[in-house]
Amino acid sequence: MKGPSLRISRLVWFAIFCSVVLFYVSFRLTEHPSAPADPSLFLPFAGLSLTSAVMSFVIPRLMQRGANAFGLETREVPGVVTPDSPNATKRVFTDPDKARLKAWQLFQTKLTLSLALSETPALFGYFLGFTGFSEERILPFFVASLVLIAVRFPTANAAEKMLEGSAGASF
Repeated sequence: MKGPSLRISRLVWFAIFCSVVLFYVSFRLTEHPSAPADPSLFLPFAGLSLTSAVMSFVIPRLMQRGANAFGLETREVPGVVTPDSPNATKRVFTDPDKARLKAWQLFQTKLTLSLALSETPALFGYFLGFTGFSEERILPFFVASLVLIAVRFPTANAAEKMLEGSAGASF
């Protein structure tokens, strides 16, 4: 399950990353006004970009809390007592394959939403560039988007770790 799901997640990640690069390249290759018609647009769009950047972290975390809504069953099993894990038992998923499937479904939804919100500053920068703002003013929008997207690169065990953290059980 991890193989195809991870490849799909990475493909979506790569597509969104490339779209930001393409926005910037298309801005550079096309003509646009040399001065903004309405300079007061910058602050609202900068504020909206900052809000979407923050929401790209907040909204997926709120979705993660809802992971228990899948109704995945867990059970207690004997565990090894170590300094890191002082409990004599640990909670595991009763059906690990079903839990893994649900984990990847939730992860891909969360990833897609966070990537879309991370792309938003680039879209606002793109718009501001075409309304006449200089490249120096809009470049931070593109850089912020690329950084927000880069930190979300999907790893092999990201979905399982996310579900383990929200369900309090392990695979």
